[in-house]
Amino acid sequence: MGKTANVNAIGSGGLTISARTVKYTGTSTDEIANTASVTVSGGSLNINGKTEQRWYIHLGGGGTFLGTGGGTLTATSVSVTGSGNLISSGTVAGNANQAAGSALTINGTLNGTDNLAAGVTRYVRYHLKLSAPRPGYRCH
Repeated sequence: MGKTANVNAIGSGGLTISARTVKYTGTSTDEIANTASVTVSGGSLNINGKTEQRWYIHLGGGGTFLGTGGGTLTATSVSVTGSGNLISSGTVAGNANQAAGSALTINGTLNGTDNLAAGVTRYVRYHLKLSAPRPGYRCH
């Protein structure tokens, strides 16, 4: 996506990414409508150092978020299902819930009030900042 002047490339209908990469390439910092849901399953979303706000992002089985160059994604709700999910770089800020049996690797920063106890969570590098950690979460 290569929009300028904060013009939305994706409207409120949302975005599903499977087996491909969607990467911000323009100067816009808000290319997806704030009310749109984003599902990343078997693909990746790279906000490429930009700042993006979402109501909802879902990493569902092989979904990868990249904030190359320090990008930040702020979401009201972050959900994780399935295995092979990754926060590769940058920051995801929001209330995260991880489904039982799911897997998430964090190699960037996850901020928020998060419930990661249901699945397997690996903290490879960088930071995990929880405002209200839930008992029983595990580091692998």
